[in-house]
Amino acid sequence: MYFYVHDGTGFGSGEGGGAGGGNLCCGMPSFPRDLPPAAIYQLVLTPDRGDVLVAPGKHPVYYRRTLGACRGGSFREVDRQQYRLDYLAELSRLSPDTIKQALAPSTIIQWTAPDAYSSQVEAAVSAQQAAILQLLESLHSGGGLEHEEADALQLRILIDQVDQRKNGEALPNLMPVPVNYSDPKNP
Repeated sequence: MYFYVHDGTGFGSGEGGGAGGGNLCCGMPSFPRDLPPAAIYQLVLTPDRGDVLVAPGKHPVYYRRTLGACRGGSFREVDRQQYRLDYLAELSRLSPDTIKQALAPSTIIQWTAPDAYSSQVEAAVSAQQAAILQLLESLHSGGGLEHEEADALQLRILIDQVDQRKNGEALPNLMPVPVNYSDPKNP
């Protein structure tokens, strides 16, 4: 959980990022004639004729089998975090936004006083705990999380503070907060 703390003068500089990809192709050495033909298996997100569905869903994955030298292909960058959120949303039957709130929230806090800051942090952490517990309950009741798996979870909310204030006293050191899930049907 990230807390972006600023004073009344506004925010600091923005953030940015980027990614790229290239072409990949492979070749096969020649094998002895008495062996069966060698094949290359590729996981692909955009199927061609003959590709086989491996993982259905919002972002289906296929495999492509090619004998001998493989076909050229292009590397397609995917947003792995969005895929994870979509996958958990499908398993839990919750919206991707609900999953994102449970797993990757950030909160902007305007600094006024230490007590007000502590209250806002406590409220945000409580909201995230509730969202995580809702996710776990939805996964458990939908069959995506077994009782033994739920019991073995040792989750903690890690708190990272980004102090964007121009000056002031140091922010308090905040410890990780445990999230304890118990199966309501099996206390």
